[in-house]
Order: sequence, then structure tokens, then C-alpha cells
Amino acid sequence: MAKQLEVESDEWNKEFSSGRWSCLDENPAERARHAVIGMYCRKYFPSGNILDVGCGVGTLVDFLSDKQKKKYIGIDISSEAINIGRKKERV
Repeated sequence: MAKQLEVESDEWNKEFSSGRWSCLDENPAERARHAVIGMYCRKYFPSGNILDVGCGVGTLVDFLSDKQKKKYIGIDISSEAINIGRKKERV
């Protein structure tokens, strides 16, 4: 049986505020992954209503239509990640 690791939100807040995860928003492989997810969202959920669990800084939003962006909700354990995402013009 696999052991679950519990990570406190304070630890994630420290990670995001230190800039450790900022590279993911610009990393080509991560952007490609989000582009594929965005493509599926555009095809199967064109009217929006997208819940992004573990959204981080909201990279998926870059690949959504304007209509989808209005109905997008991103949640993450790190309030710091959410705050960084909110500062972006696209979110």
C-alpha cells in the first residue's frame, strides 16, 4: 500500500513565494501539456464551466477561449500560487 504524504499549505506557500515553481509557467514541456488540456477543454467544454484543481499559477488559462475564461475556476492548496496567478493580465 502506498503511503500518502501530507504537505501543509504553508510549505507550498513558501515554495511559490521563493520562486521555485515560477519556471513551470514558462517551461515548454509544461506549456505543451497545458495546451493539450486546453484543446480538450475547447472541444468538449466550449461554453466554459472549467474547474482546475491544483491550478498553480493558472497556466491553463492561456489556452482557454474568452468565454471559458469567464467561467474558469482554479483552486490550489497554495494561496500564494493563487495570488501570483491573479496578478497576471490573462487571469
